[in-house]
Amino acid sequence: MGAIPDSMAFVKESEADVPWHQTGTPVKGLMTAAECLKAAGLDWKVKKEQAYHNGQPVLNTFFTVREDNGKVLGTVGQTYDVLQQVDAFSFFDGVAGVKGSFYETAGSLFGGRRVWLQARVGGDLILKKGGKEDAIRKYVTLAHAHDGTMRVMMFEGGVRVVCENTLASAQQNAEAKWGIRHTKAMGAKLVEAREVLGVVNAAYAELGTALQRLTEVKVNKVKMEAYFQSLGFDPDAEKGKAKQTFDQLVANFEAGAGSDLPTAKGTAYGLYQSVTNFVSHQRGTRMVEGYSSEAEAKRDSIMFGSSSRLNSLAFEKALALAK
Repeated sequence: MGAIPDSMAFVKESEADVPWHQTGTPVKGLMTAAECLKAAGLDWKVKKEQAYHNGQPVLNTFFTVREDNGKVLGTVGQTYDVLQQVDAFSFFDGVAGVKGSFYETAGSLFGGRRVWLQARVGGDLILKKGGKEDAIRKYVTLAHAHDGTMRVMMFEGGVRVVCENTLASAQQNAEAKWGIRHTKAMGAKLVEAREVLGVVNAAYAELGTALQRLTEVKVNKVKMEAYFQSLGFDPDAEKGKAKQTFDQLVANFEAGAGSDLPTAKGTAYGLYQSVTNFVSHQRGTRMVEGYSSEAEAKRDSIMFGSSSRLNSLAFEKALALAK
């Protein structure tokens, strides 16, 4: 399950195209970054203000502030340079807005401290087995933060069409990940990203080859339990949350969304999908200070936090089974 963002826009091509949380602005055929920003409620700017204490400026301490509502987004240092999302995302429009790409979603978390834009890259990955096909949509995401906690980042990640399970993204384990710090030099670095994104399709080709290999690896009960144990789940748990979680993963593997298809049933690919299903739709997230809701915490975890790391580890351990 994902989290409910502060604001969001999404492509709606049919009545079925609605996010699980039933929120956001539906738009048919988003094409440019500017359109995404406006539809998602992200068309505001940020300014950097000197911090004061008892009427005196605080050395090397500044606030980033939303100009539309005066909300303080974070505390940053002297070298931090504000990157307006209209600039960052317009740049991304030039990088990814080629034939075969379109913008599918944009949104924010934490009152605008963290924002993202996602483009779908044409040409789905297709896995084949037993005369059946399994399609994986390809995306490139740009994300950055106004509170100094995250670099400007671009990474790819796939989503299975049949079940909306989110696959491990390049933010964790692929060659196409790219990021820069919020400094004066980032303008030149943004230009370099065009070259970095040139490897996205190559990275997806490698991903398709790896996933296809997983569909050929058969898994029995012993391998299944060892796999889940390698991810930190206890096959010998007799009660409580540990047992519930392990039982859920087993159920996912045996008949869960994604694992029940011919391309995945009883295979290492099915094992991996049992975890992506758990991460995308079932795993809970602890509420800590700074989150406005549990849903917001989940979304952040899936995109940038512990759920993303678990997803990546699950992919790594599944690949080990295919060696």
